[in-house]
Order: sequence, then C-alpha cells, then structure tokens
Amino acid sequence: MKLLPSRCCRRRHRDGFTLVEMMFAWSIGLLIAGGGVLLVLEAAKENARSVADMSLEQAASDLESRVVECLRTMSAREAVVYTSPAEDGGETYRAYRSVIVARGPAPDFPRSELRFEPDSGRVVFLSNRLVTASQKVLMQNQTNRFVVRNLCFFPAIKSDTTPDNSLINVVIELDDDGASARRTASNFARIQRTLSVKMRNN
Repeated sequence: MKLLPSRCCRRRHRDGFTLVEMMFAWSIGLLIAGGGVLLVLEAAKENARSVADMSLEQAASDLESRVVECLRTMSAREAVVYTSPAEDGGETYRAYRSVIVARGPAPDFPRSELRFEPDSGRVVFLSNRLVTASQKVLMQNQTNRFVVRNLCFFPAIKSDTTPDNSLINVVIELDDDGASARRTASNFARIQRTLSVKMRNN
C-alpha cells in the first residue's frame, strides 16, 4: 500500500513574480523604452535638419539662377552703375547693394536695376527704373525656411587693373534662421556663394 506524501512535504509552485522581480523587470523595460524614445527623437531632429538644409540649398540655387538670368541678358557695352554701398558695423566696403544696367542703348532700352533690400530681406528687379509697376521680387525671407542675409555686387578688374564693365561679381548669403535647431553657437545653417556674371547681350 502506497503512502501519500504529507501536505507539508509537497513542493509549492509559484505562479507569479515577487515584488523585487517585478521592480527589476519594470526598470529594464523603462530603460529600453526610454532608449527607443531617444532614438526616435534624434531621428526626427536629423530629418528636420536635412529638410532645412535641402530647403536652404534650393533657395540659394534659385536666387543664384534668377540673378544670373537678369544680368546675363544685359548689354556689356552699357555702363554698369553700382549704387548703395554695403556697410557692416558702420564700415563701408567696396561692395554695393544695387546695380543699374541696360539691355541696350537709351532711349530704346530703359535702365534696369537689381537691388537687395537688407531691412526686408527682398531681392528686387526693376526692368524699368522709371516704372514702379515693372518691379519683380526675385526672392524674400520665408519664415522657418530661410533668410536672405546678404546680396551684394562689386566690380571686376582686368589684368591691367582697369574695370571690366562686362563682368559683375556677386556675393549671396543665406541661412535657415535657426530652423534646423543645431547645437552651435549661431544655431544657423549658412550658405555663401560667390559668382561672376558675364553680360552677353552685346
């Protein structure tokens, strides 16, 4: 005859976790979840920076092509007049905010003007300086995308040190005004381009 094991000798099976085990598991789970959230946030920041950089590059390329298009159609035989000297911190440089050009001789061809308005951040082209309605805004600041910080012109010099009226040097500067949220002192993504435009309409 088999004897049944006494109640006190039976092994007790645990169906759950102890409080210490649960706290330990929760801690590990929180660490993993926190790390995942940080990775998602960093990925979102990088994506926002990439979008801001692409938008800034596109704006700089658009402005460059529009400026080149305006100046290349002008006549190299007509005098180029540089106006509105550029200043920085009260110091005047050999660069100018505006140029006056023409497609051909007067009076058949009106004088045109390409200028930068630093207060408003607008780049404006007037096909006829005497007609306000001929004004066309080539580019202006766009909130949370880019800011036109500078557009200036300066004369080209030939090898014999005489002015080259057929060539106009241009400097373009834009930044994203902090839209990319970079951890830098200025917090800006900045683009500066320097180009020389040959007027081809002889």
